Amino acid sequence: MSSFGNAGYLAAFLCLSWPSLLVWQGRRRSSALVLVAVALLATDSRAGVLAVFGQGALLAWWSWPELDSAQRRTWTKRLGTGLVVAAILVALWWRPTLRLQAWALGLHVFAQHPLFGWGPGSFAIAAEPLLSPKLLASLAASRQYIEDPHQVFILVLAEGGLLGLAVFVTAIVQSLRLTWRRSRLEAQAFALGALGLLLQSCFDRFFFSAGVLLPLFALLGLAVAEAGPPAVPRPRWTWIAALASLSLIVWVIQPLKDWRVAVQPQNPRLIDSYKAEADLESQHQRLQADASADDWDR
Repeated sequence: MSSFGNAGYLAAFLCLSWPSLLVWQGRRRSSALVLVAVALLATDSRAGVLAVFGQGALLAWWSWPELDSAQRRTWTKRLGTGLVVAAILVALWWRPTLRLQAWALGLHVFAQHPLFGWGPGSFAIAAEPLLSPKLLASLAASRQYIEDPHQVFILVLAEGGLLGLAVFVTAIVQSLRLTWRRSRLEAQAFALGALGLLLQSCFDRFFFSAGVLLPLFALLGLAVAEAGPPAVPRPRWTWIAALASLSLIVWVIQPLKDWRVAVQPQNPRLIDSYKAEADLESQHQRLQADASADDWDR
């Protein structure tokens, strides 16, 4: 888990990668899935458990027409057991959360620039002046700060606006269409993994992290390339690619003028919170340095 630096980060990677194990057979697949389940349990990630259950439900729905009555009863039992297990884990791992407040804050940020958004990576800067006293007090009490709304679609709305969301959804839909329609099981497994990551990112903040986004691009590229080009060319998607390129340019350039007025923190209490966090981090680094130094270094 230390390779990812965050338990939720590892859960996002597991949601993306575990469907690839479905191409294996027998004990090899069963053993690998057990290891993934143990790793997911170690993360205590409620979003990860809900995403994996959603992936199982999608897999059953896709496979349902090809199943006989006995297999359908088996799948029904599995889904029922999975639902009970997911509910128990979420209840056991339940802890106070500020996600609903973060989502509301993200929508408030989106309302400031609904068409083009604030620009990529600007959520923390745009949200800082909009923090309510109640939310600010909750953040100070839990020694947290909000750099992400923990919901990928709200994040895209806030930073990319309606135009950015349209491009994002179009890219997702087209990628899933290109992979799921392939006949090979590997391609379909990659599509299921991408959907799992998207489900997990509806409650967490790691969709655009390099540790999952780059593997996602690699898996989708392999899924599309291994079956060769589509049998029928689809030139109508050319204008969508042109629109996406234009949107990316506008998305990056347009909000820059807003950063000049938003780049400096406006809330004194938030500034104090940032300073306190920086002081704690500096003290922690000094203690680590003292602990690692030997007598000669002293």
